[in-house]
Amino acid sequence: MVQIQQYTWQTFDRDITILASKLQDIKFDLIYGNPRGGLPVAVALSHKLEVGLTTDPTNTSNVLWVDDIIDSGTQLIAAKQLNYAGYCALLNRSTAACHCLCAQIIDHAAWIVFPWENSDTGAATKDYESWRCQ
Repeated sequence: MVQIQQYTWQTFDRDITILASKLQDIKFDLIYGNPRGGLPVAVALSHKLEVGLTTDPTNTSNVLWVDDIIDSGTQLIAAKQLNYAGYCALLNRSTAACHCLCAQIIDHAAWIVFPWENSDTGAATKDYESWRCQ
């Protein structure tokens, strides 16, 4: 059986505060949120840090690339190849191939359902199975 863990808005707010405090001394011009999961994180960080958002990360090289969770590290590797100002995520699995600045490292294999996602466990299970097959 798939273990599904709900990630609450309360935990999101706490982790955004943690991540923003870690980012406050890093200089970047804009924040880019990876589509789907990274966009809510980017919006929250944009407000917290008073830094603008961009939907096109190729506009400038001084962009902070943001995501919700690091699993395989594919997005992180892509961002690093483009020489951005940095990359961060709310969560980073301890088993991920790549590590980055994050609010917390998780060491379990549970499928995380963020509050902006469909919380229906049937949909979450399908997403989890798709992820496991990658």
